[in-house]
Parts: sequence; C-alpha cells; structure tokens
Amino acid sequence: MKAVLLTMLLLFSFLSEDMLAQNTFEFELNYPTRKYSFEAIEDEAENIYALISEGTGVDFAPSTPTKSYLLKFNPNGDTSTIHFNLGDTLFRLNQMVKDKHNGYYLLGYAQPIEEEEVFLVIIGTDSDFNQLWTKYHLLGNYYRAAVDKVFEFDNKYMLLFATCDFPCTSSYLNFAWMDTTGMISDVTTFEYRTQPMPDYLLSPDSSQLWVFSMKMFGFYGSYPVRIKFDTTFQYISAAYLPDGDDANTSVRWISDTTFLYSYNKLRSNSTSNDDEMYLMISDTSLNAVHYDYYGEQNSKDVCGFGSNNIDFISPDSIFFIGYRNQKVGIPEPGRVSWLMTGQTDRQLQTRYFKYYGGDRYYDAFYVLATRDGGSFICGSWYNHDTHISNPIFLKLNEEGLITASSETFMKERNIAFWPVPFSSQLTYESVRPFSSLQLYDNMGRLVYETIGWELNGSIVVDHLDAGIYHYKVTFLNNILPETGRIIKTR
Repeated sequence: MKAVLLTMLLLFSFLSEDMLAQNTFEFELNYPTRKYSFEAIEDEAENIYALISEGTGVDFAPSTPTKSYLLKFNPNGDTSTIHFNLGDTLFRLNQMVKDKHNGYYLLGYAQPIEEEEVFLVIIGTDSDFNQLWTKYHLLGNYYRAAVDKVFEFDNKYMLLFATCDFPCTSSYLNFAWMDTTGMISDVTTFEYRTQPMPDYLLSPDSSQLWVFSMKMFGFYGSYPVRIKFDTTFQYISAAYLPDGDDANTSVRWISDTTFLYSYNKLRSNSTSNDDEMYLMISDTSLNAVHYDYYGEQNSKDVCGFGSNNIDFISPDSIFFIGYRNQKVGIPEPGRVSWLMTGQTDRQLQTRYFKYYGGDRYYDAFYVLATRDGGSFICGSWYNHDTHISNPIFLKLNEEGLITASSETFMKERNIAFWPVPFSSQLTYESVRPFSSLQLYDNMGRLVYETIGWELNGSIVVDHLDAGIYHYKVTFLNNILPETGRIIKTR
C-alpha cells in the first residue's frame, strides 16, 4: 500500500481545525534540492520556526552546504520563509538561541567559495528574525563544523561545537565563549574524538559542563560515558553511563538530582538487528531510576537523528521521536518505515505511543514540545526518483493526533504492504499483532483471508485476477481495524 502524498509548494500548507485550543497541521517540503532540518523553536505567539539547510548533490553522497533559511509556521500551519544574506559565502546554520533582548542568535559554519578553511558564523537578529549583523571566527582547515549546544551565562554564552575531517564519522569536541556581540574567545579542543552529535548539560550549580557521548574513540573503552569539565574547559573526570549502546543521545534535566537521556540498544536476548529506542532517567551519581523502550521485535527501531529526539516544557509531559525499521545507508526500493512518537510522564509511564507512515521509507529527526500542550515533529521520506529526502513536519495535539479537517497525507498506520502494485506475492509488515487479514475484490466479495499472529510475512496471491483489491486488517487488543486498497497486476 502506498498513500498518495500531496506535492505542495514551499508557501502552501494544509489549514487545520482547532481542537481543545490545539491546532494541528502537516507540511511537506518538496523541491529537488538536498535539504534537511535538525532544529526548531517556538516564540511566545506560538509561531514555530524550523531551520532548513540546503546543500549540493544527493543524499548519501559528499555535499557542499549552500545556505540555510527559516521556515515559519503560524499557529494555523500557514507558512512563510525568512532568508539571510551572507553574499557569496556558503553557510549552514544549525542552532538558534533567544537572546536577552528578545532577539535571536543563529549559529553554524561558513566557507567562502573556493577556500578550504571554515569559519564559525553567528547571525544576530531582532525578534522577527530580521538580520542585524553577522560575525565570523576562523576555525581552520576542516571538512565540516556544527554548533551542538549553547548555554547562557551573565552577558556571555558558552558554545559547544564540533569539527571534523572527511568523512566525518567522528568529530572533535570544541568549547568557546561568545559575548553578546558575537565575538568568540577561549577556544579549546578536547584531545579525544566522539561520535557525531553528543549532548550536553550544565551541572545544577552551573559550575561544570557535562558531555554525554555514546562513544568516545580511544577514551574510556569507547563505551557510553559522561565527561565532566569545569567552565574553563579543563577536564575533571569521566564515568560510564548506566546504560546505552549507540549514537543520537539527547539529555535533559528532570530535576536538580535526575536527568533523562535517550539512546539505542539491542533488545535483551535478541538478534543483531533488533535495536530499540530507550529512555532512561538517571540520578547525578549515574544510578538508573526509571527506563522504558519503544519498538517491535526483529526490527531496528532507533532514536530520531540528532540531539533533539526528546523534549518537554514540563517533565510531567515528556515527548519523544524515533523511527521503526531503520536502514543504515540508502533504503532499497520497497522498504518502508514508521515514525514513532509518544508522550510519557516523569516516571516514563507511557501516555500514548503512535506510528505514522508505513507507506514509504521515513527517517525521524526531532520533536519540539509546544506551548499548547502538543508537539511538533520533523522527519523526512526518501525519494528514489530524485535520491533526495523531503522533510515533513507534523503538528500534533496533546493526544498525538492530527485533527486537520482536510485529507491528510501522513496517516497513523499499523501495517504496510509491498511491492505496490503487486503480482504473485504480497509482503506485509505490521507494527502490532493482528488476528486476521482479508482481501476483497471491487464487488465486495471476500477473495482471501488469513489468520495472522506474525508481525511480518508474505502471502501468495497469483490466483487472483488483475485489478483493485481492498484489504481489512483486524488487530488484537481492541485496536480499530485498518482498511485500504492495493492494486494487482499480471
């Protein structure tokens, strides 16, 4: 089964209806340029600004950054764009921070055309993101750089940024101070490399910086670790995390004595292709307090890419995003995946857990907890015709639902079929156990039925004539049946 995705222009999106004072909407950014988004921010008027970066070439290939811009969503889901002028300099922005005067800093890296050296770039804006000034700081002869995190102190900011050499399978940790005018000082580089995109916390008294990495190369046995530095960026100590296995960790304080972090790990007593997305709450002495995991057996189910796959305004409502059936590298034609999103309380008791997609291959990126009690999530789907992924954005209500009045292109789905169209054999993959799978012809006659308990498998249907068929899947545990249509060819 393949849902019809509506192609939308950059300045068009679906309008939404208001439900319990919560607007929901969806938007697909579909144009033939390599692009992605790792960061979004919400202002006091409940406008959401997603940071979009563009580059040359296609996905899964070397690329040169070209520019970044903001995609603004008003509370109804209407969109507009905000662009920045850096002349002919190539640049990529990946962090946004609100300053003390209701303006913003946008940070990333820049590279003048035909030069090999890269620079930190900082753009200062007013409250409407109008560009006021731009500052550059030379980093050196690196392939890439990225600002991972910014912490605010009195009249200055602590910057945590990464630099890497091609092909950027690991990166160097860098620390610096920035004043309110964008001037950089006291740049320090840690001698060991980390997996890309570690995450960071300030200690409760702001006297220490804690770095969380799922793997530090050549340091502490390359296991998940918390590294402590003082605010002059001098190393203090390191210790193993209570649990963890793979990259893409996000870390947030729950209280002065506990923090939440996300990670990927093999399910206990499972195969090498059965990762799950884990959430764990630890105390500051690195003792596990609560944990839970999300995904299905015999499937690689992982955190959203980057360090924003968990978020909350209040720790009583924790939002997370990941994806099921991950493929490392280019997904083969016909492969499908699902966005996983959910909400828990501060003890990690699940309030809801939902799958969206299942009709094509999706990646998950970030979740933003919104002021109205809902969430804003970002993923992308891979287009085999253009070899480029198209970002998708979903504004969900407090129950994790899209309630837009118009036809939606992102469905909450529990089962997928391929290939589409099919001929002699139809393969299925379900995210939930089901009791029966039925096929009906266009006259409403039952032509095939199977009793199912397996989450994935194939059925032989070469005896059926070519045409349109309608399926009905009945799930266990009182979940509503799922219906749709698929096409058979000779």
